[in-house]
Amino acid sequence: MQSSKPTHGTSGLITPACNNAALTILRNVVVTGYHTGILVNEHTDGDNINLASDINGLEFVFAHHASRFGRVGAQRCTHAITVTGKHGFSIEQLDMEIAGKGQTNSNNQWQATAYNIKDPDNLGMADINYWVVEGDVGAVEKFTRNGGASIRARRIGSAPVGNH
Repeated sequence: MQSSKPTHGTSGLITPACNNAALTILRNVVVTGYHTGILVNEHTDGDNINLASDINGLEFVFAHHASRFGRVGAQRCTHAITVTGKHGFSIEQLDMEIAGKGQTNSNNQWQATAYNIKDPDNLGMADINYWVVEGDVGAVEKFTRNGGASIRARRIGSAPVGNH
């Protein structure tokens, strides 16, 4: 799969900002080819979300109230989850596909996963159940993060162990 790297700080979907009394319910949403697939503010409830070829699949910004997601698919996103503001959230099933060997070149190298979770300032407080599939390989135990000290992530079927 080849697509052009997003060159502007665009978001496919932005939920209503903090302190507006909004409740956002997202169902059956597909966002492809943006810098950020979905910019998540507070009171967001999402299920059957599919993000492909975005720099950041879900980006969680500052929120007083927590957000919840059911099934989220993230394929060939540089970062499936990015946290840029203090936010509490849960993802019941984060199903990711990362590019396999030989599936990227100079035109689409940006689609190689840098981090499944990018939270360098440790602003996220979350519970995530995940599954990773590598292209042309199948299910793998590869999972990378930058920060995310308060994000409990566990591979589906694994016993909960600390923050990993």
